[in-house]
Amino acid sequence: MDSGAEDTFRSAYQTYYRVVLAFATRRTASRADAEDIAGETFAVAWRRIDQMPGEVLEQKPWLFSIARYVLSNHYRGRSRANRLSELLSVTAPMPAEAADAGIEDRSDLADALHALFALDEKDQEILLLALWEELSIAEIAKVMHLSRPNVSVRLHRARWRLRAKFESQLQEPRVAGHIPPRRATGDVAEKESTG
Repeated sequence: MDSGAEDTFRSAYQTYYRVVLAFATRRTASRADAEDIAGETFAVAWRRIDQMPGEVLEQKPWLFSIARYVLSNHYRGRSRANRLSELLSVTAPMPAEAADAGIEDRSDLADALHALFALDEKDQEILLLALWEELSIAEIAKVMHLSRPNVSVRLHRARWRLRAKFESQLQEPRVAGHIPPRRATGDVAEKESTG
């Protein structure tokens, strides 16, 4: 391996390790799991160094794509009920600047999270990438291996469904401590906390 590739990897690691760790932390139940996922992400990146983009701005979505794969392996075999408990216990510390501007207080945040987790996996994933990871349409397209127009349509529809779910929950009577049940769908590989 030439020193240029090593320098590219070293630079990507220094620039994006904390970003990948945060990405993993928001999608796992523990800091240790997140650190394992971030470490494995960079181990895979090292093995695929010849595929790493040389452009710094291209490296983040490329690393997130690897992290998604590592997370998928991490979550394989876990039950959905356990994952939902983990999600609800770790999402509360989400930074205020990442929350939707329309969410006024903590109870609204809880309602928004419940609405998010009531959506199907594809909607959740694209919303998490757009809102929590603050990725652009082009970056999401790279992470999800989709076309930009496809991402735009999916994101628009996911936002519409989230808004509809959120508004319908506001119409339901509130019961203290009640968490709306999550609809059973396929495996979820990505969930976050800012731990």
